[in-house]
Amino acid sequence: MASILWSTHEVITETPLPSSATLSSALALLHDHAAFQSQQPLATHNEPIPAPPKDSFLVTKALSFCPEGTEPHYRSVTIKVPMGIFGTSTIVTHSAFVNTDDGMIVTFQAPMSLNGWSRWSVVTMESENGGNEGLLLREQSTLTGLRFLMPFVVGTEKKSHKEFQLNFAKRLESTMDGGNAVAGGEAGT
Repeated sequence: MASILWSTHEVITETPLPSSATLSSALALLHDHAAFQSQQPLATHNEPIPAPPKDSFLVTKALSFCPEGTEPHYRSVTIKVPMGIFGTSTIVTHSAFVNTDDGMIVTFQAPMSLNGWSRWSVVTMESENGGNEGLLLREQSTLTGLRFLMPFVVGTEKKSHKEFQLNFAKRLESTMDGGNAVAGGEAGT
C-alpha cells in the first residue's frame, strides 16, 4: 500500500553550449561545485557540509556512483521555491557531488521525503552528415517523492533546470577567452 503514496519521475533537459566552449572548460565548471550550484536560479545559498552518516540515502546513493578511490563532496543548498499565489517557501536540501569523466552526478535529499539524483553530462552534438556541431549539456534526473507533490516538483524542476542550464552556458561563455577558461571566476557562496 505504501507504494501508491510514492512516485518516481525522470526528467531530461538539454542545452547547447556556446561554440567557444571546450570539453575541458565545461567539465571544469561542472567540477567546481560552488560555481556550478550558484547558477541554479532558485538557490539562495550553498556551502560545503561534512559527510552525513554512512547509512543515509544521500551517502549510500552517492557512493554507488563514485569511481573507486574517490569520495563525494557534500553541500547544503538553500532554495527559494515559488508557491504561486502563496509567495515563496525556503527549503534546505543536502546534495552529494560525484565528478565523472563526462560531467558529474548529484544525489540530493529534500524536505517532505523528496530525493533523487541527476547525471550532468557534456556530450558532442553530431550533425546529420556525421560531423561535430558542438557541445551539449544534458541533465538526466530521477526524482522520487510523495505522489501528490510530484506534478508541482516535476514542473518546477523542468522550468528551473532549463534556466539553470542556460545560466551555466552563459557563465561558461563569459569565462571563455579564445577557448581557454579564464581563472578567477565567481565561485558562489
